[in-house]
Order: sequence, then C-alpha cells, then structure tokens
Amino acid sequence: AHLVFVSEALRGLARAAAPGLDAWLARATVQPMGLELERFAAIERAPARPAVILVVARLVAIKGVDVAIDALARLRSRARLVIAGDGPARDELEQRAALRVAGRQDVDVQFLGMVDATRRDELLREASVVVVPSRAMPTGRTEGMPMIALEALASGVPVVASAVGGLSELASSAELVPPDSPIELADAIDRTLAAPRPAGQLRAAVAHLDWRAVAPRLVRSE
Repeated sequence: AHLVFVSEALRGLARAAAPGLDAWLARATVQPMGLELERFAAIERAPARPAVILVVARLVAIKGVDVAIDALARLRSRARLVIAGDGPARDELEQRAALRVAGRQDVDVQFLGMVDATRRDELLREASVVVVPSRAMPTGRTEGMPMIALEALASGVPVVASAVGGLSELASSAELVPPDSPIELADAIDRTLAAPRPAGQLRAAVAHLDWRAVAPRLVRSE
C-alpha cells in the first residue's frame, strides 16, 4: 500500500501518531489535489464594489467562519462578506453576524447556502479576496489543503488564510495570519484590499497543480 497526503502537515500528523510506521510514512507521496486550471484561468476577473470578501466553506467549527465574521466588524475598508456553504452552525453564525454588524452601514454579511461550481466561479469572478479562516481543533484535527484556496489562486484572486495545517504551505502565495485572531485577519484583509498581489503571480503559484501533471504523478506513486 502507498499513501498520498494532500499536505506535508497531514503527513506530519500521521508520523507523529504512528511512530512505528515512520519509515513507511516517510516514503508517502505529498500531493495537493489537482485543478482544472483552464477553467479557472478563463474566469474574467471583475471585482465588485464595494469589495466582496468571499468565504466558501462548510459551516462547521473547524472552518472558522465565526472568525471571518468577527474580523468584518474590525475592517477599515468598506466591504461585504459573502459566505457560500451550509452546515449545522448556520443559524448560530447568522445570529453572530447580525450582532457584529448591527448599526454599521459600511459592512454587510450575506449567507448564500450551498452553491454549485458555476455559481462558485461567478463568486470568484466578483471577489476581491478569498478568506480561509480555518482553525486547529482541540483534538489536533486541522485542515489538509482546502480546495477553495487553490481555486482562488488559480483564478487570480488574493487569498488570506490561517497559518494552520496545509494552509501554512501557501506562505509564498497567500497572506497568512494566526488562527482565531479576528484583529490580525482584519488587518490582513485591509492590506490585501489596498494592495492585492498581481493575478498572474497568484496563478503561477498553482501552475504545477494542473491535473494533467498531477494525475501521472499519482499513478507513478502506486
């Protein structure tokens, strides 16, 4: 058997949990999921005004959507937080959002629920920044490599993310902040909105993840 991990962080967790298998796990392949790069490259960027801060995630604790909501209340920029996804925490998050932005005219929160791939692409077209505010859980569980972060980069959309799990490996292409820190997340979003990285630079960061390159590598690892 041969294992494939989507991030070095996940392989590290496995090696720490099973030291007796370390020699075998050391030979495992680390390979993030591939992307249909042509599809994302074809998205014609047209960021909306006011700025759209996009979160695409299942609404559960590990995704840290509550941190994004708290950060919105601390932004200096005029913006709208658009949350695409559903889950058991939706009611709680909607109530939190209503409290955090009450009385403010310069920020807003919109919950879209589940979206399909076509709608996701439309949201990436309009987004000024994609935020991935994931956290590490008390059990040690963390993110592998959320696809929306890679899809955003492939679309030329700046990414602000928590420095946890596989997201930590995007340090050269995304703005990383400590998890569970709305103040630092808000500061990073403001900086990104003021001076976004060039779209070409972001796309180049994931050029190696084209499925046409990833699939043969996975086949060779068997």
